[in-house]
Amino acid sequence: MKKQHFSWFISPVIITIMIVTGFLFFPYLPDQIAVQWNESGATSFAEKYIIFVFPLLGVAVAVLQFLQYCKSKDQRKYGLLNAVISIILYILQLVICLSSLGYINMEKVNFKVASLLILIACGTLLICFGNKLPKYAKNFYIGVKAPWAYEDNDIWTKTQSFAGKIWFFGGGFIILLGVVSYFLNIQVSAVLLLFCLLFITFAPRLYSKYLYEHKSNG
Repeated sequence: MKKQHFSWFISPVIITIMIVTGFLFFPYLPDQIAVQWNESGATSFAEKYIIFVFPLLGVAVAVLQFLQYCKSKDQRKYGLLNAVISIILYILQLVICLSSLGYINMEKVNFKVASLLILIACGTLLICFGNKLPKYAKNFYIGVKAPWAYEDNDIWTKTQSFAGKIWFFGGGFIILLGVVSYFLNIQVSAVLLLFCLLFITFAPRLYSKYLYEHKSNG
């Protein structure tokens, strides 16, 4: 039996803290709480039960990562990635709770700085996933789940390897975009971000289809 790396214990601790935080804040939250903001203030609202979505997401990610961990020797990286995702989820939960109770005034937040930090965080996560993607064994949970990739182990491996490179450089582009967007018009930044997300989503799937058709015709 594998001896678990200490990083595997971080995620359960953070998830437990998220659950406790949810129950502590829940009685004091209004029925509708803000979950999205811009320079003018809150733009989207949801039922206060949404604060319990964050620990549920943490559990879902941990389970999916554990399923992959069981097939891999690289347990340290799986545990660390779990920990990073759990910490990000907890920060989001805490910001929503504190802003709903007036402890954080989101209207005074510099949204250019906030966008910069969010894009850097998202780009960093994408780089981490891109680095790990080629190591995922064939599964129905994590990876580029193109139908052609499931037809052949070699196609699966090549698809995940190609996607890993695309995600890695896509993450770098998003980080760079976060820095540049501080000086750009927000609409231009949004278009560039959308183009990047579409490219890293569809390019690996098209590559997988190409591999399948090439192998079938060859």
